[in-house]
Amino acid sequence: MTDKLQKSNFVNSTSSPTQNNNVSSLNNPVESAPSPTYSNISSPTYPQDWQETTLGEVCEIKGGKRLPKGETLVLEKTSHPYIRITDLENNQIKKHQLQFVTDEAFQNISRYIVNTGDVIVSIVGSIGFVAFIDEDLDNASLTENCVKFVNLKNLDSKFLYYFLISKNGQEEIAKNTVGAVQKKLPIYGVQNIQLLLPPLPEQKAIASVLSSFDDKIELLREQNKTLEEMGQNIFKEWFLPSRPSVGRTGQAGGKYGVDNPNDLPEDWRIGKLGDICEITSGKRPENISDTKIGIQQIPVLGATKIMGYVDKYLFDGKTLVIGRVGTHGEVQRFNEKIFPSDNTLVLKSDNFIFVYQILKSIDYVKMNRGGVQPLITQTDLKNYEIIIPSNELLKKFKETINPVFEKIDKNNVQIQFLARTRDELLPKLMSGHVRVNYQDKL
Repeated sequence: MTDKLQKSNFVNSTSSPTQNNNVSSLNNPVESAPSPTYSNISSPTYPQDWQETTLGEVCEIKGGKRLPKGETLVLEKTSHPYIRITDLENNQIKKHQLQFVTDEAFQNISRYIVNTGDVIVSIVGSIGFVAFIDEDLDNASLTENCVKFVNLKNLDSKFLYYFLISKNGQEEIAKNTVGAVQKKLPIYGVQNIQLLLPPLPEQKAIASVLSSFDDKIELLREQNKTLEEMGQNIFKEWFLPSRPSVGRTGQAGGKYGVDNPNDLPEDWRIGKLGDICEITSGKRPENISDTKIGIQQIPVLGATKIMGYVDKYLFDGKTLVIGRVGTHGEVQRFNEKIFPSDNTLVLKSDNFIFVYQILKSIDYVKMNRGGVQPLITQTDLKNYEIIIPSNELLKKFKETINPVFEKIDKNNVQIQFLARTRDELLPKLMSGHVRVNYQDKL
């Protein structure tokens, strides 16, 4: 028997972003995702052709392996990436921060690898982080703090992935977690996780619908990455030194500048970052929700990412946020209502993208005045020395760079819409209250 899914209404885009400075060539990489073909279930019970089961009945669970005693991970790339819990975020693997196993150490853990199409979940400490293994991580080594699912019986791996990240899946993970001080999801607990299982063709249809959203989101993120690089290249061409050894603090020279900061063009000047922007600190939030719920819709920002949501905002419009305490170097850019936490510094400027690019070029290690806990103060940032171009050139730079970042903002709006639609559809599909039309042909 072969399974053939009914043709989806989604637009499949095979184009990929290209590296150039033509913003128009990157417009409309995907069309807005239309609604999939599905039907509503009137009964509150699950469909008759679905079955209640447990993960232990439909697959095997295998653990990863810790490094041999005396061995450590290396930053230098080898053929053996090692997946840790810290590499898992937002149901994905952060490939840019992966560390690697040496060839010698790999010989002792070579049986504990993942393959393309595997699903993994964290089981110790930070429990319930899920990821799907793609071709880039085929044969990667897996930490002992995660398990993988193998020998799937009448179970589609992508369907399993979406079940585990769903509300029901996460509740089942929590229900089977044990321990007080050190929480753990034992393998027998993973085996006891209960789920509703549609027929295999319908599993694949459900996974296909949800994957269509994720594929479009990934395409838009890749395009944004290309646009960010484009914007940074324009800034470098205009304002960074043509010779690395020349320049005051890494900003001066370039196409419209000079190689010698002591020989500035007319109307240029040496100044401080505080001369062209307002710099303040965030505040300690109260009553944070982990997710958007009710009136708590305003993102609370930490040094590197959104920490939760509250019901009021501190800043609105174009705002830049960097870490004040702890992690430094991540520059967050927003054009919405936000609540930066007290671990952040907040910048507002009429020359928004110019300041954004300066922040991305700063060596925060040299600016750090903390010891065990890294620290950057408002005063440090305000007094950071820069070369300030003429108002005329800054205006010209805005006219050139703004379309690039306006496109990024539009993509982010579409990403939020796609993610919200997917998240609303996910529990309905997983419970059978919404069915995807599919065909099962001999």
